[in-house]
Amino acid sequence: MNATNSVKPEHPMSALTGQIIGAAQEVHRRLGLGFREIIYQRPLSGARAWMCARAGLAPLAQRNQRYRDPGATMNATNYVKPEYPMSALTGQIIGAAQEVHRQLGLGFREIIYQRALHCELIQRGLDASREQWIDVLYKGEKIGKQRVDFIVADLTGSVIIEIKAKKLLEDVDFIQTLSYLKAARYQVGLLINFGGKALVTRRLINTK
Repeated sequence: MNATNSVKPEHPMSALTGQIIGAAQEVHRRLGLGFREIIYQRPLSGARAWMCARAGLAPLAQRNQRYRDPGATMNATNYVKPEYPMSALTGQIIGAAQEVHRQLGLGFREIIYQRALHCELIQRGLDASREQWIDVLYKGEKIGKQRVDFIVADLTGSVIIEIKAKKLLEDVDFIQTLSYLKAARYQVGLLINFGGKALVTRRLINTK
């Protein structure tokens, strides 16, 4: 959104408020949803904040791709798809999540599935850190931290995992996870929902 679009001559101090609104639009485009207020405040703070507004990025839905994993089987190799980045690692994680879902079933809070998944990942020899804080970057500047459910790593890199325990995933769940990937400069994330009759997993790619 161009700042001049927010300038309304009939409103007092419209030129200044229009620039501020444009800057806020730029922050929203770059960070997306899901962060604490302080994360959105920091890019706007200071005397030069409203000068940050530039040509906007494409809508978030156009900058990222959603991938759905087929099947529901315990063998992690069935989730390895060479066309997906870091597929060997995400395939192992999905296999671990399937085991947790098979063992626990429905009806538990997110924290229960999170703890069980952590146990399963460790048992499978994966480097899994639970409830980790990631740096949030805005135009290359660190503006705060955000906690994510998991960071799982191997020699090929690291994957962010977000856990849900709800009947159906919503658009905001995808947007939130993609915002974390983009702001922290991670390429790959997994959104896993334990709340349905069948486990739902989504590979999410930060294409920016």
